[in-house]
Amino acid sequence: MPAGHTFAVVTRLHDASGRTEQVFVGVKKIKRGIISGEIWNEINVVSGYQSYDKIRIPEADIIDWVITAPDGTEEGNVVGKWLDEHRGPY
Repeated sequence: MPAGHTFAVVTRLHDASGRTEQVFVGVKKIKRGIISGEIWNEINVVSGYQSYDKIRIPEADIIDWVITAPDGTEEGNVVGKWLDEHRGPY
């Protein structure tokens, strides 16, 4: 990754109560199909997780990805951009 850029993947967390929450995971390493990183969201729905918790997820659990440049521009985040466009005003 070029200096100043960040790489994150989007996945869903699940808890023992059956609740699900979609989060960004800042990628630190990818090895043998496993992504190691940390949760970059506030957690509002699922229990057992907190912001900046270290986490490991299989590549198969990726929903989307995003690379952010220092100027704030994004590459990827197709699902997030589509949702932003179709949700309308908050």
